[in-house]
Amino acid sequence: MKKVIVLVEFADRDCFSKRYKVGEELVSFDEDRISKLAERGLVKIENDESNDDLPRIGATELIAIVNETTDVDALNEYLSAENEAKKPRSTVLKAIEDRISKLTEQTQE
Repeated sequence: MKKVIVLVEFADRDCFSKRYKVGEELVSFDEDRISKLAERGLVKIENDESNDDLPRIGATELIAIVNETTDVDALNEYLSAENEAKKPRSTVLKAIEDRISKLTEQTQE
């Protein structure tokens, strides 16, 4: 059974006042919608099988999302997902680690 978890807060496409929060599990979305959300890096799909068969968002697009994200928990989720991939991308790992470091420094000031 698949579990769909929100990585980056987003608004519902039909009702903009409905917000999906980081960490929330989505239960009423069809497979096509889930796939599109995963491609955009907004959700992750968890299941008993390897995540390597799931489509991964492109490195450039993911780095752009990472650089806009201010949620350290979401960044840690991205970092974990990238590290668990069959072939982790060093540029993505560095971008995520740098963003976490920057946000951590800002909160300490």
